[in-house]
Amino acid sequence: MYIVNSSQMKKIEEKAADAGIKTLILMENAASALKAGVLCFKPEKTFVFTGKGQNAGDGFALSRQMMLSGYDVSVVTVCDPELLTGDAKINFEIAKNIGVDIKPFDKNADYSCDVLVECICGTGFRGELSGGFLDAADVINSVKAHIICADIPLGVCADSGETDKNAVKAEKTVTFGYPKLGLYSPLSADFVGEVVTGDISVNGKDAEDTGVKTFLTSIKDVYIPKKSKGANKGTNGRVLIAGGSVGMAGAVIMAANAAQKCGAGTVTCAAPKEISSPLMSQLLGAMYTDIETVDFSKYDAVLFGNGAGKSDKTRKLLEKAVKTCLGTLIIDADGLNVLSEDISILKESKAEIILTPHPLEFSRISGTDVPEILKNRIDKAIDFSVKTNAVTVLKTAYTVVADENGYAYINTTGNEGMAKGGSGDILAGMMAGLAPSFTNKTDMAKCAVFLHGLAGDKAAEKHGKLSMTPEDILSEIAGGVLEIEKNMF
Repeated sequence: MYIVNSSQMKKIEEKAADAGIKTLILMENAASALKAGVLCFKPEKTFVFTGKGQNAGDGFALSRQMMLSGYDVSVVTVCDPELLTGDAKINFEIAKNIGVDIKPFDKNADYSCDVLVECICGTGFRGELSGGFLDAADVINSVKAHIICADIPLGVCADSGETDKNAVKAEKTVTFGYPKLGLYSPLSADFVGEVVTGDISVNGKDAEDTGVKTFLTSIKDVYIPKKSKGANKGTNGRVLIAGGSVGMAGAVIMAANAAQKCGAGTVTCAAPKEISSPLMSQLLGAMYTDIETVDFSKYDAVLFGNGAGKSDKTRKLLEKAVKTCLGTLIIDADGLNVLSEDISILKESKAEIILTPHPLEFSRISGTDVPEILKNRIDKAIDFSVKTNAVTVLKTAYTVVADENGYAYINTTGNEGMAKGGSGDILAGMMAGLAPSFTNKTDMAKCAVFLHGLAGDKAAEKHGKLSMTPEDILSEIAGGVLEIEKNMF
């Protein structure tokens, strides 16, 4: 599914209007989507808070639809209705004329209800909440009701996800046409609730023509290539996990286990001799080789850097891997830290490069501050992928997979219980295990990220987000693979 910024959505709506689907119809469709979201909660009393823009028009249309369907609904105007224009004003006048209860906002009034729908700013919000908007957000957050936000919660930027600390905390956000970028951001994750996309009759071709190149990844968008019935361990791919150091053998162990669970024919661990015994005692199905003498060219996929330590030896080994690997080269963890010293070495590689940084690692390799990355993570990831001719997997809540062609894919699986040391090693190992099966490295990265999050969600269901461990994610990979395979046919 396309995911858009506010400017792109405006252009898409304009194209719909040019085709004859007038904006008043789009607003009516948005109200119908909102109504469906409200009725899920079987309300006895509903309040609809409105502002002065098109988002308010959605609220007035919703109130009329609900009243005519026999529901008890009242509208609370946070802004003076005299400021309304266009379709919003038309829907206000209709609601008023048919007798919808409309009253001005009073921060001291009693707004007890089952459902409260926030239709104040929509995609128009920028900056900080103040004045009546701040008062309204405080009141809405204090009401013990199901809170539904129209398009995007008040206080959340639709483009960057930047969020005022007093923003409305939605239980559900009903967004219109296509989801907005700000809804899938680590900055807004605690405010948007469940996101539901309502169909308002916009055309997917209009999104393409508008230049939208960012997508949400769902289970329908990923696949795992089928293995040949005549396969053997050689044809299923030779995978190398290169890393580890004293005290950091666990990173290699988790990555190797993940690679095995994702279809690798053989897994070899290249690590320092001093950790070979503890390493191999935990890896019954893997082989060992000395990292000092390993031949990277022998492997279909190489994962480099997990637990390796930031040292001159790691830097030299990375240079060797970059120059000699001929398959897929995944650079993670300390591999990224030493890469930050000179990313130009990637130009010497014949491999398919995948970089898997979290925001701090991305800051090091890109030279961009972390706050700026979080505000513009999609553009930053795309720019870096184009610059390096690599796939960038920027790991946050709603991980971004960006490629060198300017496309980005935002993941929809995973949870905060996965934010623990070792989870990233598992993801990198999964990529290494999957890589030999894929001809397209972007598709592989999308699949690995989605599967990783899916396994994390399954682990959270069994163990809870607080208590789940990276090992629990490992144990749920197989179930995630089966779920994806079932949805492929």
